[in-house]
This record gives sequence, structure tokens and C-alpha cells, in this order.
Amino acid sequence: MGNTSKILLVALVLVLSGVGFAFFVKTKRRQAKEAKLNPPPTTTPHTETPKLTTPVPTTLKESNVESSIQLDIHVPSIDTENRRFEYTMHYQGIQYKGTFVDGVTTPMIQVKKGFGSFLIQQLQQTVDPQKVRSGKANKMSGTTSTPVQNDLVSLSILDLKGQTLKAVNVNLATGVQKSLNTNHTSNLKTL
Repeated sequence: MGNTSKILLVALVLVLSGVGFAFFVKTKRRQAKEAKLNPPPTTTPHTETPKLTTPVPTTLKESNVESSIQLDIHVPSIDTENRRFEYTMHYQGIQYKGTFVDGVTTPMIQVKKGFGSFLIQQLQQTVDPQKVRSGKANKMSGTTSTPVQNDLVSLSILDLKGQTLKAVNVNLATGVQKSLNTNHTSNLKTL
């Protein structure tokens, strides 16, 4: 091989190396640009104050999803023995998931969003102390009532004015779900 052939071979190797390096740099720049435009989804952790000493895993997830579901509250099943259930709430593509465990989950969780909020609340009922002692109600006694934890848990989607767009009550003792009628379903807003 002559000197000219060696020089051409070295030049060809340098050109191919330069093209390969340029391709590598361009690919890395494109990946960095895509990462800026589409950051990985983040979840907001929700801290709950456990009332029991035994740790029970609770899951609260929130994410934006592309979905045809406009407004929905879904409770697939209720574990009446352990008094717990998982739920999913949707409002115009925004999804909020969680697990409610009686005695462990905070009695009220409100997650505020641009449209309003998701609300999970264990309802309270009051019992007259006279009724507990004597077995009958004494409405005129003037004694204060004592709050007692109820079996009902309310899952609601509220608008910015605090009006209920959709609500479902879950009975932890019987496993019955009851969808509540609301008149504000026409208030759906585009985000």
C-alpha cells in the first residue's frame, strides 16, 4: 500500500468516527430535550397518622391519566372482616387512588386540585349517653352527645365552591355501596 492509500484510509476512519460521534451527541441532545418536555410522573405522598401500633400498608396514589372517564368513584370490593377497601376517583382525566383502613386511615383526607377536591371522610354519628346507659333515648335531658365512629365512609368529588359533583357511601360492616344523587353534575369544567 502506498502512502496515498494509507492517508485515505486514515481520513476515512476519521470521517466515520466524526459521523459516529456527531450521531451520538445528537441522540443525547434529543433524549435530554424529550426528558425536559415529558418529565417522569410524580406522586404526592400523603402522610396519615396511624392509630394502631401494627403497621398496615396504605396506598395513596395520584396521577394524571388519559382516560375517557369524566366523573367516577369506583370501589371494586370491600373487606368487611378487616374493615378496609381500595378506591379510585376520576375527574376529567385526573385520577386519585387509595386504600381506606378503619382505625388506621385519617378520618378525613381532602386532596385539593384545580377543579375542586377529592374527599374521603369517615362519617360520625352521635349517641346520647343516657341512651347508652338506660337503653333508650332521652332527647330532653340536655346532656351532650358523644361522637361514635360510624361504619359509613363517604367518598366525594367536590367543585371549587364545595358542591358535591359525585359521592358514594361505603358501609364497612355490610359491604354495601350507595351512590348519592347530586344535582351538580352539569358543572363539569374543562381544565
